Order: sequence, then C-alpha cells, then structure tokens
Amino acid sequence: MFSKELINYTKSTLKESKIDIQIKTIVKKVKEKSVVLQIPNKSIVEVPCGMVL
Repeated sequence: MFSKELINYTKSTLKESKIDIQIKTIVKKVKEKSVVLQIPNKSIVEVPCGMVL
C-alpha cells in the first residue's frame, strides 16, 4: 500500500494537470477517438480522448 502522503501528492499533481482518474471502472471498448466505459453504477459512458495508455 502507498502512503497517504504519496497518494495525496499524486492526486494533487494529476488534478493540476487536468488528468481525470477513473477507479472501479471497466473499459468496454477502445475506439479511435474515445473510450467506452462502464462506471460503478453500471451505466455506459463514452469519453473522448486524444491518447490511451
């Protein structure tokens, strides 16, 4: 497990960079310019993106 200090630092750094982290989320499909996700409430969401890692 990571320390709370490291977790908070990472969250803060990503937020400043406008990077959105999705947890407890299933990738259903990767398209050329978007990703289709199943979020925790079971609904399906398509998120536009420029690059997927």
